[in-house]
Amino acid sequence: LNSISSAMIATLLHVCAVFGRVVPVTRNEEYLLTPNRNSFQFHHHRFGVAGQVQQRAATPSSANCTWLWFEQPLDHFANGIATTPSTFSQRVCINTDHLQANGAILFYTGNESPVEVYVNNTGLMWNLAQSLGAAVVFAEHRYFGQSIPSLRHIENCFGYLTSSQALADYIHLIDYLRTKTFSNPSMRVIAFGGSYGGMLSAWIRMKYPTVISGAIASSAPIWGFPLLEPQLDGAYRAVTEAASDATVENCANNIRAVWPLLSAVGEYEFGREAITSSLNLCETPNNASDVVQMIRSLQDTFFILSEGDYPFETNYISFAVEGTIIPLPAWPMRAACSHITNFNVNVTGNVSDVRFTVRKGQIEVQVDWDTFTANQITPQLLQSSGVLDLFSAMKDVVGTLLNLTGDTRCLNWRQSETRSVPSAAHSTSACLSQSVDPGTAWNVLVCNEGLNLVQYIVKGVGNDMFWPPSAPRNFTIQDVGIDHSLDFCNSLRQNIPGIPDADSLDPWARWEVLQYGNKDLSSFSNMFFANGQFDPWTAAGVSGKQKSDSIFVEVIAKGAHHLDLFFPTDSDPDEVKDVRKKQELAIRQWLEL
Repeated sequence: LNSISSAMIATLLHVCAVFGRVVPVTRNEEYLLTPNRNSFQFHHHRFGVAGQVQQRAATPSSANCTWLWFEQPLDHFANGIATTPSTFSQRVCINTDHLQANGAILFYTGNESPVEVYVNNTGLMWNLAQSLGAAVVFAEHRYFGQSIPSLRHIENCFGYLTSSQALADYIHLIDYLRTKTFSNPSMRVIAFGGSYGGMLSAWIRMKYPTVISGAIASSAPIWGFPLLEPQLDGAYRAVTEAASDATVENCANNIRAVWPLLSAVGEYEFGREAITSSLNLCETPNNASDVVQMIRSLQDTFFILSEGDYPFETNYISFAVEGTIIPLPAWPMRAACSHITNFNVNVTGNVSDVRFTVRKGQIEVQVDWDTFTANQITPQLLQSSGVLDLFSAMKDVVGTLLNLTGDTRCLNWRQSETRSVPSAAHSTSACLSQSVDPGTAWNVLVCNEGLNLVQYIVKGVGNDMFWPPSAPRNFTIQDVGIDHSLDFCNSLRQNIPGIPDADSLDPWARWEVLQYGNKDLSSFSNMFFANGQFDPWTAAGVSGKQKSDSIFVEVIAKGAHHLDLFFPTDSDPDEVKDVRKKQELAIRQWLEL
């Protein structure tokens, strides 16, 4: 996919849900549950590592959990499985501090990260548990966190990583909790989730409506599959909205101007050296093609800034992307835009048709779709134009994310991710090692079932602040490489047993649409879809009024990725406060309270 780097693809969806407030996980009060074991009681003290009674945190977190290990089948859909071991232990957090008689279970359908990430950040569930008198349960997704099956010597060891298996895990766990733990087989359950977890919460309500009474599906891109025809540049429209609303004059316009100017200056060797100095690049681009690659790398940053454009300071995004506990500032897109406002850049013409002219000083670049022409640029003209100052400002713009620590030596625009891939014995199609990282596991999940979201595969076609366009003029969905968008699975298959062969890959996500449905939700009920105006995933989410009166759809003005699920803060926009109230009212309606 030309529109976004391969290193970012594996993190974008789950960036939203990878890390947050960094709270050490202590295995307080652990149990191993199996379907044959008697129910446990919540009367033990919670002991920390040192054996001291651990004090409750003012804000609920993993310290408030009773941690459980629940035995799950590796395969829920076969009568018997020859693989040994045929089960694995799933990590679960339970809290019953506010549970009242006949109270419900608020159940988080864990996604592609350690479960404590969601425990520590999903304040909506903790607050609703108190107001509704409910129990809270957070379940970890198979193959993520510590809920990884024993992979060594397992035939087709990654073939069991699918959303349908994960949903069956959750239903199996819920059944045990209701019948054994709470001794209430009819106990009501409301599913919660954000991002891929939001997809799971919607899907678990669709597939198991007799078990799940309702679902809060936040930033859930269930309409993002190719056959459902989302806006292919929808992600970057949202990013541009965030920059345009950043209360900084000319932010989006100045950013739009940077890309053609970089390309024009990058035609010259002295220009590429000047770009390297101004942007503090680790490596000087060798040619115009390298300049385009460098531009793409810079542009990726804005996706993350928009996705994480929260009104409060948090390391929810920065830890996931940069591995630092230093938080992004509140409203990070505004912070980024503040570096690029005081520039007199002139953009004229028809930007919607990608026929426009950029002028800065005596440098003029004329753009016509994916081509450009510029006047002759000399070192003297470049120095006097002010263009290098604009480039230096762009360094600070992307540094809002990429230089949070303030001591980043240089920008590595060629940076690629190295992932831990389990080795395999090709003759037996079995894993030889246990090691797997979340990025690899996510890619396997995408490959196994064609979980191919496409609302971000096009940009620069006239609806956003990016250039050059990643698709031809008057493109259709057939022109943007859908057929080859899962080709990376072929290289993964060389080391990861269980991934479908090339002929079985499903880039158009036909099976996802078959098993979970199309955009007609009239046969479903009791779901609440919330999306954020600034969230790049909103274009893949449910939109518009639905036929069912019990399906609610809200777009949160100035909202980022699943903002509604976070703990409330004083800086929250009124719009998200209103959505949280509506979510509680919907749940009370579903629970007949």
